[in-house]
Amino acid sequence: MNKVLSKDELAALTMAERLRLIEQIWDSLETRDETMPLPDWQVPILDARVAEHARDPGGPWTEVEADLWARLRK
Repeated sequence: MNKVLSKDELAALTMAERLRLIEQIWDSLETRDETMPLPDWQVPILDARVAEHARDPGGPWTEVEADLWARLRK
């Protein structure tokens, strides 16, 4: 790592500069061959979600999107 920016240095950056920095960090994650292990508590949650999707995969995106918007409006 070349440099660590302090909180004040980060705050002094423009919004565009901070977004570019975030983008560079995000892009660098794609090039690594590392994986992050799941915490034990997440495994049953993901298993349940996969099982629910297998039982009911949902409908076309237009219907799913409409349902999501309807829930947000409540």
